[in-house]
Amino acid sequence: MKKLIITTFCTLTIIAVFYAAWTDESFVTLTQSVDVNQYELERYLTTEVMSPNFGGDVYASYHILGTSTTRQEVYV
Repeated sequence: MKKLIITTFCTLTIIAVFYAAWTDESFVTLTQSVDVNQYELERYLTTEVMSPNFGGDVYASYHILGTSTTRQEVYV
């Protein structure tokens, strides 16, 4: 049983290292690496993601969860 746990841990560690090397991403991002234009982000959320009912206004509240430098994506 001990050998199975050690083998599984080593295998997952090796896979994580290869994933980070091939995609140039890590599983944990500590800093925001993509420049985010707040006005453009709010415009996208209020016009593309949501639409007003009965001609009203749309307001958006968001929190930036992370970014991807390779895909130039912002996760909100």
